[in-house]
Amino acid sequence: MPEKKSATKRRDTRKKELQGKLNSQQICFCHNYILDSSTATEAYQTAYPSCKSYEGARVNASRLLKKPEVKEYINILLDEQADLIEITEKEIYRELK
Repeated sequence: MPEKKSATKRRDTRKKELQGKLNSQQICFCHNYILDSSTATEAYQTAYPSCKSYEGARVNASRLLKKPEVKEYINILLDEQADLIEITEKEIYRELK
């Protein structure tokens, strides 16, 4: 278990570093893309409300997804989500037992 705590701490540290490199709209995009189960285009339109064109949002979302910092931030969010799901599965199993 200490390894998992250490990995979680490293992940949290890296997440904070990335939050310093990404602007608030990019962070909003990532959260909408992962946590709200949006498509990249929908997540982009939410994060950048001034983008009125669906086609423009689609193109810009694709560009954003190619940025290394954005990719890494999304992967961190996915890891956090997986940890939460794992806890929930364990709790359900314990209750069923």
